[in-house]
Amino acid sequence: MAFIDYGPVPPYLRYGVVSPNGRVEHLTAVELPGFRLQHDIALTQRYAVLFDMSMTWDPAALRQGRAKLEFFREQPSRIGLIPRRGRGSDVRWFEVEAFFMYHTIAAWDEGDEVVLIGRRIADPTGHGPVGRRGRRAPLLGHLRLEPCLHEWRLHLRTGAVRETQLDDRLAEFPRINDTRLGTRPRYSYSGRFADSPTLLFDGIVKYDLDTGTADELAYPAGWYGGEPSFAPSLRGSAEEDAGYLLTFVTEEATGCSELYVIDAATLEVAARIEIPQRVPTGYHTRWIGSEELQAALAG
Repeated sequence: MAFIDYGPVPPYLRYGVVSPNGRVEHLTAVELPGFRLQHDIALTQRYAVLFDMSMTWDPAALRQGRAKLEFFREQPSRIGLIPRRGRGSDVRWFEVEAFFMYHTIAAWDEGDEVVLIGRRIADPTGHGPVGRRGRRAPLLGHLRLEPCLHEWRLHLRTGAVRETQLDDRLAEFPRINDTRLGTRPRYSYSGRFADSPTLLFDGIVKYDLDTGTADELAYPAGWYGGEPSFAPSLRGSAEEDAGYLLTFVTEEATGCSELYVIDAATLEVAARIEIPQRVPTGYHTRWIGSEELQAALAG
């Protein structure tokens, strides 16, 4: 397991690796010019992908004894590549347009490039135009959530970066078939934003990287879901989307909750399993198959 540890005092960022038996077997400090709000990393076969984004403490507020996050649009962001067992001094930084991102989707090695896709927020502090496709961008505290599907291509020989917005649907909590981790996936699945001032998912967006198209599943009116987890099909199909998306969906008016089992290939709802009590809106989920569960219980 690869992880980061960050904080408001030096070292502002550390990168580490935990072995399957739970031992920290690698840990290194990564030099940053100051505190940066972090949330996620990505992995290729060769690298861990780190971030030096343009969200940090407001110096003016700090001088007044207050801690206030601010997004500095004039300050470029950076994407860093560190070998999976590399030292902090091994990080290679690539300068990109200012952004903030909660969640990556995938990263992979492709010839002389490292490719990263994720849910990029161009301006999380509420400045500028709000909303896409006529929908409001919800707020998380004072931060605006307007994440769009984005691709970065980092060229290892030249140091150049190509950035492309792949889609303008507002969606978050992206997931893939975890067997594709570190390689190029074809499909990703995200919760679709409801037209609401607060964060609610009213459906799922399935994005096809090969065709550049997207399909959507809408929940019944008044029902809102969580993060979808991918559960591979027991039939052993080689197709990447052969399996099911699992997510809790709750009717806001009544608190009735169900586990949705959704065919990942077609986005058709295969089953709705009633939960005997309300499942509150949560954050991340993970499907654990029986073999993985038994191995974990065995220690």
